[in-house]
Order: sequence, then C-alpha cells, then structure tokens
Amino acid sequence: MRCPAETRQAPVRVACGKVTAWQLALVPLVLVATHAPGQTENLMRLPEVIVTAPSPDRSLRRTPHGVSVITAADIAQTAATTLTGLLSLQANLNLQSYYGNDKNAGIDMRGMGATAGSNVLILVDGVRLNELDLSGADLSTVPLSQIARIEIVRGGGSVRYGDGAVAGVINIITKRAQPGATRAQPELDLELARGSYGLRDGRLHLRGSAGPLGLSLNLSESDTDGFRQNSRLYSRNASGEMRLVAPAGLDFLEAWVRVADHADRNGFPGPVSAADFAAGSAARRGTATPLDDGDTRDKVYTAGLFMDFDRAGRWEMQTTYRYRVSNFILGFNPLSPRSDQQSTITSSRRELQLRYDVDIQAFGHTHTLGAGMQSQSGEYARYSNGRAVPEQSGQKHGAVDSRGRFITATVRATDKLAFNAGARINRFSTDLRDARYTRSCAFNPFPIRVCTPYAFAPQGGLAGNWTNRAAEWGITWDVTPALTAFASSSRHFRNPNLDELAAAAIDLRPQSGGTTELGARWTPAAALELSGTLFKMRNRDEIYYGADPASGLSENRNYLLPTQRTGVELEARWKATPRLDLNARIGHVVPRFVGANADIPLVPRTTASVQAQWRLEHQMRWSVAVRHVGARFDGNDFGNYAWPRLPAYTVVDTVWQKDLGPAELSIGINNLFNRAYSTLAYSATMYPMPERNIYARLRVHW
Repeated sequence: MRCPAETRQAPVRVACGKVTAWQLALVPLVLVATHAPGQTENLMRLPEVIVTAPSPDRSLRRTPHGVSVITAADIAQTAATTLTGLLSLQANLNLQSYYGNDKNAGIDMRGMGATAGSNVLILVDGVRLNELDLSGADLSTVPLSQIARIEIVRGGGSVRYGDGAVAGVINIITKRAQPGATRAQPELDLELARGSYGLRDGRLHLRGSAGPLGLSLNLSESDTDGFRQNSRLYSRNASGEMRLVAPAGLDFLEAWVRVADHADRNGFPGPVSAADFAAGSAARRGTATPLDDGDTRDKVYTAGLFMDFDRAGRWEMQTTYRYRVSNFILGFNPLSPRSDQQSTITSSRRELQLRYDVDIQAFGHTHTLGAGMQSQSGEYARYSNGRAVPEQSGQKHGAVDSRGRFITATVRATDKLAFNAGARINRFSTDLRDARYTRSCAFNPFPIRVCTPYAFAPQGGLAGNWTNRAAEWGITWDVTPALTAFASSSRHFRNPNLDELAAAAIDLRPQSGGTTELGARWTPAAALELSGTLFKMRNRDEIYYGADPASGLSENRNYLLPTQRTGVELEARWKATPRLDLNARIGHVVPRFVGANADIPLVPRTTASVQAQWRLEHQMRWSVAVRHVGARFDGNDFGNYAWPRLPAYTVVDTVWQKDLGPAELSIGINNLFNRAYSTLAYSATMYPMPERNIYARLRVHW
C-alpha cells in the first residue's frame, strides 16, 4: 500500500498512519512526564571520555560543542547496516548516497550541501580519510564491525585538525588489542551474512595480547549486486595492528604500527529521470550506463608513539603514508576499446602529527596547556581517456603541501566553570598542471605538412599559496550537578582541492568563516539524558561548482554572497524500563544565501530519528530505527525555482537478535515500508535508493 501524496510543507507519514516523524522523534520527551526515576537502571553516559574535542576533564559532558558519541554497544544494537546509515541517525547529519552503499556515499553535517565531502572532516583513529580530490572520504574502507566508537564534534576541530573541519569532525576509532596481560588471551569473532540483492558478507576479527604486546587482525569480504542494475560493489578489507606497552620501568611508553589494505570493484548505474523514478520499481532499478564501472586499491601505513612523563607532560607522534589508485570508465562507448576510455587517478599522501600536553596545578585546580604541529604533503595524478589516444588522452598532475601549528589551553576557574581557547596558523601551497596528448603541425614548405610526434603538451595550470588561520574559545558551566551549559565560537577555513583547481575560475580562493554555539546537557534522572545546541555558521567565499552568471561556463568558484546556516540540535536518551531504551534526535537548519531569498541546494531543513531497543525474554532483542529527512532543493537549483524539490521521506529499519551462547543471530529488514526515495538530484535526475530488503547475520565469539 502506498501513502497518498503529502503537501509540500507537511512531513511524510510513516506507513500511511497518523503519526508524523516529528511526533515520533518527540516520543521520549513526552514520556518524561510519566517517568519514575526508581523504575530504571542507571544510565550515566555523559562522563564518557572524548578525545576529539577540548574538555577540562576530557569528558563529553564538559565539551563546549554539540557532540555525539556512538559506542560499540550502540552499534551492536542498531538496525543500521552501513556506516553512513548509522551516522545519518544523528541530529543534523544527512545521508548523501548515489547508489545505496558506503562506496558512493557521504555525510552532510549542518547543511553544507553538495560540498559536504570537503567541509566535513572524517578521521579514522585520528588519520584524515578525506582525499586530495573531490572524491571525499571513502567510508567503504571502514567495516562497521571494526568500529569501537565514533565521536562526532559539530562546529569544532579547525584548531586541532586544520583544513576542511568547517561543519565539524567525525572521528572513527577502531577496535584494538589491549596489551598488558600476563599471558596470551586471544579473541576471535566471525561474522557471516546473506541478504537481498545478492548480499554475501564475511568478516573475521582476531585480537590477542601477551605481556606488553598486543596484536589484532581484521579481514572482511563483502559482495552485493546492488539494488539497481550495474550497482554492484565487491569489497575486500584487511588490516592489522601491533601495539607495544613498554615493560616495567618504561611503562610510560606505548608504540603502535597499523597496516590497512582495501580493494573494491563497483558499477556506476547513473541517475534516472524524474519520469522513470515515478514510473515504478522496474524503471527505478534500470540504468542507461550498464558498462560504466571502476575499481580502487587503497593502502594505509601508520606508526605512532605515545609517552606519558606524568608531571612533565604527554607527547604523541603519529605518521601516516597512504597510496590510492582508482580506475574507472564513465560514458562507455562500445565503438572504442575499453583501454582507450579508462581513466585513472593515483594519489599518495604523507602526514606527520605531533602533540604535547601538560597539566599544570595552580590556584587549587588542574589546567592543561597544549601545542602541536601537523605536516601533510601529497601528489595527485589523473589520466583521462586512456594513456596515449591522440587528441583525447589527458593528464593532470598536482602537488599539495600543508603545514600547521597550533596551541591550546584549558583553564578551570572554579570547580564548576572552565574555559578553553586555541589558535592555529596554516600555510598551504598547491600546484596543478594540465597536459594533453597531441601534436603540432605546420606547412614547411607549403604545401608539405610536417607534424611533430604525438606527446603530452602542457595546456596550462593553476597554483596557489595561502596562509590560513583558525581560532576557538569555549566555556562550560556546571549549573547544577545534573545540568551543564556551554558556549563556544570557532573560526575555520577550507582550501580548494586539486579537482577544484582543475576546473577553476581564475580568482578561486580559500573559503573562511566562523561558528557560534550555545547549548546544554541535562540528566534530570539517572536513566535520562537530554541535550540541545543552538548554532550559527557564516561562511565567506564558500567554494562551489556552478555557472558564471556572465559567461554561463561552469567552473569551481566562490559564492559572491556569504552563506549562513542557523539551526538547532536536540537529543534524548531514555532508559524507559530495564528492557526498553529510547533515543530521539531532531536537527533543524536554515541554510541561506545572505542577501538572497534562496536556500542552499540539497540541504533539508529538518532531519529526525527515533531508535528503540527492546530486550525481550529468552535472550532476544528487537530494534527499530525511524529516520525522517525533509524536502530539499535540487543540487543545481541555486535560485530555488528551476527544478522540482526532492520530496521528504521517512524510512524504517528493524532487526531481531537472538543470543545463542557464544553466537548471535540477527534478522533484519531495511526500508520496512518499501519507501521509494532519493537523497540526491541534479537537474531533475535522481539516484534511487534501495527498496525493502532483508538480511540474516550470524556472529560467533570465542
């Protein structure tokens, strides 16, 4: 049964019922009125340690930003089956997916729209996952089962992490072996899954320790044919870590080495017209590009060292090398050899991070001073349309060098009042050169035509050398033992990436801006947590891809008008009974061009989610997740009048879990009510998301 069409303003209803997504999201808040503190178990999540954002005691409670933490326990209970699906349940985090998998998907935060991949910084164990080009962060390289916790810091991160932390930072922290045991204690996890669209998934995780040495190994193999024709994704991941805690007498020292290898093959089905999208499932699943495809190989090597000298402070060093190769064909022509149509992108990146923190006792309180530096260099090459096709093959070679230094301070004025501040200076240089496989000819003498051999000839280039500055201050105040208020202000920046420089206006320059936040976290009862954040973000010279109003040519350029995003995030976690947990989140943002009556494209004003987890009898659990996303303007509709809006949608996922001793069986249904929806559209062409699908997963732990 299909729901009747909703009005333009009304939220989409769930399963044609009378309850809207807004009402669902407010359920835990409404039920607070009937809550009796003595009926439930202690929840107490707020003191959780957080490493991505400043805090006087390193706790989430006293972090002066809108922060969300997703733990391994949350991941185990959720109905989400992908990393992007899990993240999109958080307030003001919106899924942008082309084909319904993590390979071609990203996460928008606080309404960045089409450029979210360059304005939301994603880290894995503190290492930048965002690439040097427009491909963003490839989240398919991080299997959901390997994640120990995720820290989402909205509005902060530019001082510590630099370029691209405009809307905020998502730091994914993976599971690790814990050295220090007196004997080897191996742990083995095995996961097998089968599901709709040819899903075949297998994962193996091995962790163990022997004295000061800890080892971990992760292997995964995931294949799916995809919801649409030619939307397959075949993915392989392998990673390992060795972690060493020095023996007695040197126990202040910890060192680690990590290696990760990712490989995948995927298809590109492309968009469908609005007419095909509305025509039914068969038309939505079709493709006009059945032979477009690609493959990727991604390797990351990381080494780190941590030294805790107690009163003399803490030193941390981490160095990373990443190498990535991606081959692809877009717009396949059966009249030409595949080798003449294949394009290749290679990139390599080296990064070094150093940080020092020291605690200082003064005036009866502990204060923290910090300093650090970050160095990043990389090379990028793009080979288009084969390697040596006359008048067709092209090459782009680019290099990036970024060096930043920062200082931070956290001061406790009283037991209840704390301040933090930080500043960063960043020097960024980039150079991109373009060449084409061509030759030159001349009549010498006439009428004899003489041509040079085919070779790659320079076609121009673009370079930049910029100095960027970031700053931040924040304050937290424990109003009562149960209530903490906070305020913060930050200044951030983003430099053009190499893909943007490849097709750029001559005056393309970095964007800059600032964010102000005001919020509170409240635990009125041991089993209830509430938080709310108001924010205002204003950017200057924001980078986008669009047509020049004068020439009509599309290039990467800076908006002439400032942009402003004003909004709110509300979150509630409630242990309603010893067997029932409820989580609700609402995000609202008004994304506007200052001085124009238009919203920024692809940004929903409202997002909301509700999650419920029931612990049933006989070691069974049942989880339901409801996610609502409001209407958005087409990605090419900067004036809000050229194309139809993408309609709002509400999606319901559910999973049933049964404990079987050392094993756990899960049976889940995604998109329970078979909602037809798209997260992206450009010029009224849409990218259909998967319809109802089922999976079964078996996890065994030894």
